[in-house]
Amino acid sequence: MLSMAVGIGFHYVRPNFKQPYPGIFGVTVEEFRAQLELLGRYGEYIGLSDIRSWLFEGKSLPERAWLVTFDDGLREQYEHALPVLDDLCIPAVFFASTRPLYKREPLMVHVVHLLRSQIEPSRLVDTVYNIAEELGIKIGTVDHERAVSQYFYDTPEVAEIKYLLNFALPCEARDDVIGLCFSRLLDWDVDELVSSLYMDKSQLRELAVRGYLGTHAHTHRPLGTLSEAEIETDIRTSLDLLEYWTKRRPDAIAYPYGSLAACTEATGHIARKLGIKMGFTMERARIDEHARPMCLPRCAPNDLPGGSMPRWSKDSLFQEISCSGWYAA
Repeated sequence: MLSMAVGIGFHYVRPNFKQPYPGIFGVTVEEFRAQLELLGRYGEYIGLSDIRSWLFEGKSLPERAWLVTFDDGLREQYEHALPVLDDLCIPAVFFASTRPLYKREPLMVHVVHLLRSQIEPSRLVDTVYNIAEELGIKIGTVDHERAVSQYFYDTPEVAEIKYLLNFALPCEARDDVIGLCFSRLLDWDVDELVSSLYMDKSQLRELAVRGYLGTHAHTHRPLGTLSEAEIETDIRTSLDLLEYWTKRRPDAIAYPYGSLAACTEATGHIARKLGIKMGFTMERARIDEHARPMCLPRCAPNDLPGGSMPRWSKDSLFQEISCSGWYAA
């Protein structure tokens, strides 16, 4: 069998997800440990340095390998996931967005999660439309079928809310509308929220020393939808800040949102020009000899054995998972 690896893209990892409404999804610490232990019986865990050596130095990978990754730079990843990883002697890579620490503001993607988890759905929808009307903003139609297809892990109601917030709102007005929703419906202390939600500079520094740190860009916008100048500014800003804070410049990026539209070839070319050697998407595929360094696939934890909706069984995964098809020659 040829060498191959499967990347796993985690986000929220916390002791429990008790909240009034479904809005923040992830794995509990117990589920995280159980899945890692299960997968570890069917493959070997590798780190970013192993991928780097394989891609650029010709070194081999195990026949079956797992690469554990985390997006966003959330504090709970450091406080709850990292101790489990260390206990199991599993390396990982944490891709952090830099805007929260630099501006002391939460990322809009997390504001949306918080709003959905704390506010009754119909009230949230009404508030969005009311604020949009106040601002003179026209909201596009929410396509039910497209919403359900885009967010197939969610209930139809939740899928439609997510589609409204992420796609139906005009891009140029989205932050204004969501920001006003946050201040009117929650009115939380923003600085305290940032401190509780994201890793601080000392935690990022420790990860960098261990070779565990990558960038998730600066603003967490879908890079492929931006102009080339905006893409370059976003990535460069994140690299400069991480280097300033940690004294190490990352050479790997996880593209925010990870979709095909967010991970265009132009985005990869710009990232490479800025010194990035490895780019990670959320294409559900394996990393093998066909993989392109700037377009490396990953799976969500739910996709894999031990997840809530596995696409493959533990016995068939490495035989059935496809090779990367995005931008294949």
